[in-house]
Amino acid sequence: MSIGIIGAGALGSNVARLLAKSGISATIANHRGPQSLANLVEQLGSSIKARTVEETAKADIVLVALRWVDLPKALGGLPAWSGRIVIDATNPVAFLDPNSVSGQRVLFYSGDDARAKAEVRKIIERTGHFPVDLGLLDVGAPLTSLPFGSLGSINFIKI
Repeated sequence: MSIGIIGAGALGSNVARLLAKSGISATIANHRGPQSLANLVEQLGSSIKARTVEETAKADIVLVALRWVDLPKALGGLPAWSGRIVIDATNPVAFLDPNSVSGQRVLFYSGDDARAKAEVRKIIERTGHFPVDLGLLDVGAPLTSLPFGSLGSINFIKI
């Protein structure tokens, strides 16, 4: 399965680093174009490639790591997702320094498609995190969405 990351800010670039460190290939894109990501992909090695947003959106699994206010502009011109797995990571996430915390960082996920959730769980596990399935989207999404989701701004560690 191909993986694409739309957004190369703190969240998108850290996910790209995590995938590269775990030996998982992916593409990454931002609104400024692939050339603006040359330094990042050079640091990450050959498993991460810079592409356009349109090319990256064609991946089998697409992580959307954008600010909420940027979603319409960034995704508005893209064709329908057509059955691809889309991971909505538009909520702010605080990354922890892995050298200063023992245990596994907990990552929550939810969805209505069991196959898609199984693929996302595999990626979470391969990156060394502890996956927690919050169930269907109508249950999990409100729990993790800011500003009112109770899990949206809390960092959990499985010890």
